Amino acid sequence: MMDFNDLFAEIFYENNSNEYRICQKCFPVLLEKDSPEMFEQFFYWMEEYILNNETQLQDNEKAKIEEVKKKYNIFLDGILEKLVKEDTCKELFYEKLWNSIKNMPLCDDESDKAGILYILCRNDLIPYYKVEGIAQIEKEELWERIDRNQKNIIAARSIIRQYAIVEDRVSCALMLLKLFEQCNDDTDKAVIMSYIIRFIEINAVEVVTRQILEKIKVNH
Repeated sequence: MMDFNDLFAEIFYENNSNEYRICQKCFPVLLEKDSPEMFEQFFYWMEEYILNNETQLQDNEKAKIEEVKKKYNIFLDGILEKLVKEDTCKELFYEKLWNSIKNMPLCDDESDKAGILYILCRNDLIPYYKVEGIAQIEKEELWERIDRNQKNIIAARSIIRQYAIVEDRVSCALMLLKLFEQCNDDTDKAVIMSYIIRFIEINAVEVVTRQILEKIKVNH
């Protein structure tokens, strides 16, 4: 893997560093090497760094990141959404993302691009996870499986609601595992999981809406 790890180790293990300063130092290296593979490895290094270190940004660094977000967030979100919708394989994902950042129009400032790297490091899509060869389910079969797993889907909804209330969340996870054990095959499990993801999404929207309404009530 070339000398990626040696190059990153020098930067990531420096004293008195933080995520933004690492991005500042890594971007010129990434630009020089111009390697999607190295670009991918950078995010794995950063993920480990984030897990093991507390973020301590200076006020001027926070201001710079907010400035970059205002300028480029919509553009970055659009790139990521397009790549996900295209069902892009992992190698091509990093290649296209790197080329988009490297050749970003009206963005020649390396400090801006360091900020873009920082924003991407904090995006839940990255590091990008993809499994190849996942079969698609025809609509007719999908509806048959939904009908067959209706009781388990309803049970999953109840478990997700419980998860948001109880303190012992591991017990909820164990209930979900028991639920999956009752399934005929992995495709049935995937159908139920798709509903679980939907339930979580709905709950999240409800929580945010409730918080907004509470703030409005307090301020008036």
